[in-house]
Amino acid sequence: HGMLLFNAASAGLAVFCVGMLWILSGWQDGGGPVALSSIACCFFATVHEPRPVARLFIKWGAVCATISLFFLFVVLPYAQTFEALTGLLALPYVGIGALIARPGYNVVAMLLAITTASFTNVQSIHDANFIGLFNTYLANAAALLFAPLWAMLVRPFGSQAVARRLIRASWHDLARAATWRAVDIPASGAGFGARMLDRLGQLMPRLGATRGKVASDGFAELQIGFCTMALQRALPLLRGPLRKAVRRVLAIVARHFHTQARTGSAGTVPPALQTWIHVALAEASQLRDRELAASVESALVVLGVTLVGHETAR
Repeated sequence: HGMLLFNAASAGLAVFCVGMLWILSGWQDGGGPVALSSIACCFFATVHEPRPVARLFIKWGAVCATISLFFLFVVLPYAQTFEALTGLLALPYVGIGALIARPGYNVVAMLLAITTASFTNVQSIHDANFIGLFNTYLANAAALLFAPLWAMLVRPFGSQAVARRLIRASWHDLARAATWRAVDIPASGAGFGARMLDRLGQLMPRLGATRGKVASDGFAELQIGFCTMALQRALPLLRGPLRKAVRRVLAIVARHFHTQARTGSAGTVPPALQTWIHVALAEASQLRDRELAASVESALVVLGVTLVGHETAR
């Protein structure tokens, strides 16, 4: 919520600054850049890594200006009726609309759709006055340049901060899941699994931009979460020393991830965890219910291997 508030405030402040520049300069055609800047700044507010997108934005902004010049001086003079105008613009804009839905071309297609239409300036009367056109183009180009520069200036952080926040949220959820009571599992277990999977989906696209600066890839937390839930579901069916050992394993896991969530950095796995996992495995091997024993043993083994292996990888 803090990031959402910051992004909204930065976009609003950018529009305010552009509006003040327009008012103070007295530029007759300065209203267009205010509208275009507001759209571009809102677009950059949804991008977690503005620097590479800003370069793309500036490059394709120049391409859009060239395309709009072609439409204004070559294509639009042949559009004498609304039907003719619709037919001439249908072919490129149907293609642009199809590209918007594809993630790899979304940024480029959005620029082509918005800025080309803004530069072309389709009105009820065709006007190709070069002096007025140059003034409008200069104003719109200033808006296209202002939005990415503003995004890079006010947002020095990017995907790394978002990835760290997602990982920290996973640690907090793992600490809570390891301390649930049996009555909480039916109500909270499904939501916990869905949240972990959704968080992993948000984390994966951002890990490439962090260049290994985040201490997790998200999969370890997902495995630990499922193992924790498996042990929590089996806990009401366990008795005696096995129940005590499993409870100690869950308590150590809860303390470990609670500490990591509080400090915001990955910590060392307590040595007592492996000790209690071995104790629990020895007790689980004596269970008569082999299906329950297999579930507990697999959860304990995967939990221990994931935590120790993840720490070694760091």
